[in-house]
Amino acid sequence: MKEGVKDHLRRHNVRFREETNLDNVLKCTDVIYLTRIQKERLSSEDIEKAKDHYVLTGDKFQHIQSHARIMHPLPHCEEISLSPLVELDKRVAYFRQADN
Repeated sequence: MKEGVKDHLRRHNVRFREETNLDNVLKCTDVIYLTRIQKERLSSEDIEKAKDHYVLTGDKFQHIQSHARIMHPLPHCEEISLSPLVELDKRVAYFRQADN
């Protein structure tokens, strides 16, 4: 996150944590907001470093708390790799998010 965003959160006493490993936060997160890698804004080197680190798969999905919600601005690309059956789970909120 940009420093301005973090400063705003601190001023308003919003707890946050930056993490570079998605697996480290899935078990303790209430809201997971994913978006695609913005290839038009990154170097090829940065894209290669990040591309496989922030992908939500079925294996990772099983570690998400039952009350958590997964959000995404849609359409999603390779950052979400869930089966259609898993996408019916109440934790998957991005279709409801798009409807709203």
